Amino acid sequence: MRISLAIASMNLGGSQYAMAWLAGALAERGHAVQLCTFDAPGSASFFPVSPQVRLENLGLAGNSSGLFQAVRSNFRRIQGVRRAVLAFRPDVVLSFIDQMNVLCLLALAGRLPVVVSERIDPARHDISRLWGLLRLLTYGWAKTVVVQTRTAAEFFPPRLQRLCHVIPNAVLPARSLSGDTPSGRRLPSPCVVGLGRLHSQKGFDLLLQAFARARAVHPGWNLRIFGEGPQRPELEALCARLGLEPKAIFPGTEKDVDAILAQAKIFVMSSRFEGFPNALCQAMARGVAVIATNCPSGPEGIVRHGVDGLLVPPEDPETLASALETCMADAGKRAALGTRGREIMERFRPDKVLAMWEQTLQAAASVQRRTPNSKEDGHDAR
Repeated sequence: MRISLAIASMNLGGSQYAMAWLAGALAERGHAVQLCTFDAPGSASFFPVSPQVRLENLGLAGNSSGLFQAVRSNFRRIQGVRRAVLAFRPDVVLSFIDQMNVLCLLALAGRLPVVVSERIDPARHDISRLWGLLRLLTYGWAKTVVVQTRTAAEFFPPRLQRLCHVIPNAVLPARSLSGDTPSGRRLPSPCVVGLGRLHSQKGFDLLLQAFARARAVHPGWNLRIFGEGPQRPELEALCARLGLEPKAIFPGTEKDVDAILAQAKIFVMSSRFEGFPNALCQAMARGVAVIATNCPSGPEGIVRHGVDGLLVPPEDPETLASALETCMADAGKRAALGTRGREIMERFRPDKVLAMWEQTLQAAASVQRRTPNSKEDGHDAR
């Protein structure tokens, strides 16, 4: 197949991590793959994109200062996507993330079969009333709406639920288990690690509160939260108020997550909501004892409570602190959870997940779509 992939940006994020893997995996399987973004031409992706993939950065990113400028910018994006994708002549188009999904459907539905993918719990992720309305209006034009959990599918009305297909994230083998990062970062030991965008969604304020309680019982432990985002000043202020410095700090982003996880004793995902959290899966695959909030959606389908990790209620720093204390106090429990956690690599093996994507894209590509303009485009739309 010839496959066009689309995502607004290839900067740091779980969706970008999944897209980089999927683009390369499809290309390795012999498909011709194009990846379109709104990033500036020549800009580097945070996660490396396979040289077998035709990466096209369209230079259409940027914020709008008002409604008129937003409409004009998005019209330009629709035109840019349409030109780039039609020039590639794909059999099928796959788009990631809500707003990009809407733009791709406006640009290409009726000309090409389009598959769209939600990458987070749509019931919790606010995309504004206008974009939400556009999503409901346009998603019916998609051949398939890919979600990561059944809970995410249940957000949509019945007419769209019929289009939904669940495909989880793949859990990839570790690239580095040396414990040394390219930046030379070494974690103090023992260390609890959090990983993700510094945003309210990730609940790092809850993690700081829980760690402060647990550290009162186990003062030798440290906390490192890797990532960047708008909540950094607020989180640093909370860290200071709780008297956690220098035991808890925010080192910024780190490309070699595997090397960080290789040094961690406990990984905590404290999110208020998720899609299908990559970082949690990575930590389990690397044999780290994990504690996760049982938030919508994803963790309950990943962590088997008491077997390969601990689940705690969201928005509950006291229970999270208790789980931390349990793991801090018992190295044997940490080792047992970590050993069973590695089984996630079999449950979400890359070849299994890739087969699901190929089947979904092939099914969409096999449906002929003809419009009055399809011959003028020089493309037999499918």
